[in-house]
Amino acid sequence: MWDLSDKSTPTCERIVKVDLHADLLKCLSWDTLSAASLNESKWNAKRDLVKALNGVLHNVVRRAGTARAAFRRCNAVDVLQKLRNVNNYPVIRLCCHYTIIAFITTATITSDMTTTAFRFLFNRLI
Repeated sequence: MWDLSDKSTPTCERIVKVDLHADLLKCLSWDTLSAASLNESKWNAKRDLVKALNGVLHNVVRRAGTARAAFRRCNAVDVLQKLRNVNNYPVIRLCCHYTIIAFITTATITSDMTTTAFRFLFNRLI
């Protein structure tokens, strides 16, 4: 589904129309995929699942015109915000962060988060 959503706008629009995005967001809020669980886990399968789900959501919100409003109604910002606390996998953290910034939030929330992202990147480089 990740590759298909990357190339097909009708697929992304259909995902929003049938509320599949809400189910994907529910999966990301499972306790087994929480930031604490991912930080403790040595299993790549959990990390890969989170990356894949986030990839599909990112593609949907990028391609489907009504996705932003639908994501806001499903509290996507809150779900993805929790995954920004994954310490062991910066890729997941940054993917969630930029999905929120680029497509879902308002300008006020975005300015606060951009400052946080800059601090994160700066601290990693030093």
